Amino acid sequence: DLIRGLRANKKDEKRYIQLAIAECRREAKSQDVDVKAGAILKLTYLAMFGQDMAWASFATVEVMASPKFVNKRIGYMAAAQGFRQDTDVLMLSTNQMKKDLASSNASDGSIALSALADIATPDLARDLSHDVIGMLGHSKASVRKKAVLVMYKIFLQYPEALRSSYPKLRERLEDTDQSVVSATINVITELSRRNPKNYLTLAPILFELLTTSTNNWMLIKIIKLFATLTPLEPRLTKKLITPLTDLIQSTPAMSLLYECINTVISGDILKAPNSDGLARLCNAKLSDFFEQGDQNLKYVAIIALTKLSETHPELVSSHQAEILACVDDADLSIRLRALELVCLMPTKKSLPDVVKRLVLQLLPNGLNLPDQHRRGLVLRLIKMCRMDNYKHIDNFDWYIAVLVDLVKISKVDVGEELRQEILNVCVRVRNVREFAVPTLARLLHSRDILEHADDPSRNAAALQTAAWAVGEYSSHLEDPRQTLNNMLAAPLGKLASPILCAYLQAIPKLFTRWASEMEENSAGARSELTLQIEKLQRTIAKFATFSDIEVQQRALELVQIFEVAAQVVAEADADADNLPFFSEILPNLYLSGGDLNPIAPSAQAAIAVPIELDLDS
Repeated sequence: DLIRGLRANKKDEKRYIQLAIAECRREAKSQDVDVKAGAILKLTYLAMFGQDMAWASFATVEVMASPKFVNKRIGYMAAAQGFRQDTDVLMLSTNQMKKDLASSNASDGSIALSALADIATPDLARDLSHDVIGMLGHSKASVRKKAVLVMYKIFLQYPEALRSSYPKLRERLEDTDQSVVSATINVITELSRRNPKNYLTLAPILFELLTTSTNNWMLIKIIKLFATLTPLEPRLTKKLITPLTDLIQSTPAMSLLYECINTVISGDILKAPNSDGLARLCNAKLSDFFEQGDQNLKYVAIIALTKLSETHPELVSSHQAEILACVDDADLSIRLRALELVCLMPTKKSLPDVVKRLVLQLLPNGLNLPDQHRRGLVLRLIKMCRMDNYKHIDNFDWYIAVLVDLVKISKVDVGEELRQEILNVCVRVRNVREFAVPTLARLLHSRDILEHADDPSRNAAALQTAAWAVGEYSSHLEDPRQTLNNMLAAPLGKLASPILCAYLQAIPKLFTRWASEMEENSAGARSELTLQIEKLQRTIAKFATFSDIEVQQRALELVQIFEVAAQVVAEADADADNLPFFSEILPNLYLSGGDLNPIAPSAQAAIAVPIELDLDS
């Protein structure tokens, strides 16, 4: 009647439900247990609509105590759905549940077990644990199976019960009914995640089940269990090679096949002697996962290959085509996993193609990637390229070009990481500077970056290294003056202080490089010097009162230097062959001293502090 009424009152369902609850309240007070059970049944249904039935807890306990099985089942079902850890009448149900668990009617015990799994509290678990342990030896297999499963819920609430129930639980592994054995395996597998060492003694029984059972789901649980035990007992690995090899070769079930492969890889079995054949077999079988066309199988295959790459990277490289295809997969989770795996398997031959494929994803017409994934892609790309001290890179000019492209196209905040990487390559690889410096000089007048320097996704931080490099290695510039003027024309006021400092450090070096290369002291040359110095003075003077003290200090120093330079030009002897200030003094100040070489981060710590040096005063 309630269901018919709900269907008939869809337009005014809320009002109908309120009327039905009011009727249930009246019926719950009835002395007739059948009427009360009907009210509880309706409330249980209404609870699925979000209605509260906590007020009927006591009536629920009364229905649980009914001698009629139909009513008792309604009571236990309502308790499982409506009781919570803080339900005040829970303790009133303890004696009733004890009575039903000990009942000669297996159905009474069965419904009590089902409810206990949902409403177990530390007190209920403690008081009823011995009753449930007794049911592990029940004559009916269905009750034994339920009792085994409920024991897991009891262990969670009352761990002390595990010690007293362990012998009985172990006996269920040899039960005549396979469903009971399967339930026991499930419970032990879950328990072993917390402390696998406690279950090492079960290895002989588990091994026998592994070699005799034909139940795939039970085999999966046994194999999962062995995956937690093998790291604790190395002798198991050698013993498991044969049965796992047989299963991998023979089973048509992909779920069981994956679990076997996963256990072989993550359970230290590949560390056993003579396991290379098993590793090759696992690797070959993983090809089937990609061929199935199932996204879930593809995902777990990539996870398995990632683990396999730790011990047998040479085998994983045979799947390069499939893995690269997954990098472009529409499923983001597969792309992320594939990207992680790609970064573990570069070679000199494959690296350029892999990098190209990843960079294409960042282009406007590429995949629509979330910012987090774009950032992760760039960082993994850098990590892959510098793996093992850049051993997979033959052409560093190519790598610099890639890094500069990433500055422009990544459209996510990776400027600091790219800045550090470009700096690292320029300092450590001398031969790359001839290409890198002109490339970075072009980056310095990228209008897109300069006009949006306050936007982290434009990666303006990379300009700091670009400015440093063109100043430090200005000899590789074809036209230092052009680069200098490009820097002066930039909207410097939009740049962050660290970038401004790098600009102010590079400007005098570029000027000195250009001025020192002037071949004669002519009126035209002096005029060019004067114009250039005036342009420098106008630009630099703006930062003499800048808020950042380091920018301000550098600007003030340069103002003074260029005032001297202007005075030298103004007072220059027209008959002199050259101007020593520009040909000797400034070069000695800014261009001498040789190149900066890389040092290890720990180099300073290796130098002992002299005894006479007081650093604390």
